[in-house]
Amino acid sequence: MEQNYKDLLYQNYGRNPFVEKKGNKYMFEFRGEEFCIALDHSQTGTPYVYGRGHQNLYDEVTGILGKQYERLQSGKLQIPGTEIDENNCTKQLVKKNEFDKCFANPYAYGRDCSKWPNNTILLYKYSSNATTKYWDIPEDTWKRIDNENGKHAEDKMIEDLENIQEYLTIQPDDYEGSNKAIHSVEVILSYSPCAECSWELCQIKEKMDKKVKQSNEKVEQSKTRNKGSDTFLEQFSALNLTTEIEKVEKIKFKITFSNFYKHLRTCGNQNMQGLKKLLKNDIKLDIFSDDNWDYFFNAAGLVTERPWRQRRERDDKIILNYLESSSAAEVTESHLTKNGLI
Repeated sequence: MEQNYKDLLYQNYGRNPFVEKKGNKYMFEFRGEEFCIALDHSQTGTPYVYGRGHQNLYDEVTGILGKQYERLQSGKLQIPGTEIDENNCTKQLVKKNEFDKCFANPYAYGRDCSKWPNNTILLYKYSSNATTKYWDIPEDTWKRIDNENGKHAEDKMIEDLENIQEYLTIQPDDYEGSNKAIHSVEVILSYSPCAECSWELCQIKEKMDKKVKQSNEKVEQSKTRNKGSDTFLEQFSALNLTTEIEKVEKIKFKITFSNFYKHLRTCGNQNMQGLKKLLKNDIKLDIFSDDNWDYFFNAAGLVTERPWRQRRERDDKIILNYLESSSAAEVTESHLTKNGLI
């Protein structure tokens, strides 16, 4: 554990409020309590930690390293289409009966309304360039969310993303200038977002784009600041900055859905306008057809066949093409109206 304290000191000195005291002692506040690190300048460089916050720091470091160790065990890693329950067992994200009811719905829009489900199933995953990870919701691993108690699934996902980004932002970097922003989000939905959720998704996209921009600016500032470094710690930080970080100007955000949600004129045009707003804000939309089904089966952990709904998929492609197209496009609003697609 002594080596872990040493790593903590080297990784954070220069950014966190260490106060040097008598040359080899550093005062630091952790979780509201102060502790002191006394660094032995002998060849071993052993740090000694004491103070009221000592035990809190010890517990924190132990907990983080324990989670990292557990994640690195091959038997513990999550695989596509599964999540780990409270008993540390894997479970399927989408069951066959849920797939048949919510994703494989073959009915034409505006017909057989009683057979359309009231619930929404959402799967999402995210990625970041952060060096300190948010272990409660692992990166690049699908997570399922359902709507409940009047709260849409998209709202619950947005809360997750905000918590993840806040956590990544307040963490000290492994080295100064590392990029800590979420850089991609991928979503699978049984229904397309409603107008209100579309607006909220645009808002979170804008916030995350801002985080990416701020993070890039800090990286560039750190590179400039570390040129010609003289001290050991500055040289150490500059050395770590030689590792290239993926340059991301804006986050990649994609939503693939199985059914358009209340997009017909009888429901008003708010939801269609919301989908257009998503596209204008650089959120890519896609519908389930062709190879997208195989991708979904892998994500959800399903072993089944593609649904027999070619007519619906053809209609969905026409509607999506209309949303993505300019006024001069082949698919016009009058064409959709004539065919009962809006």
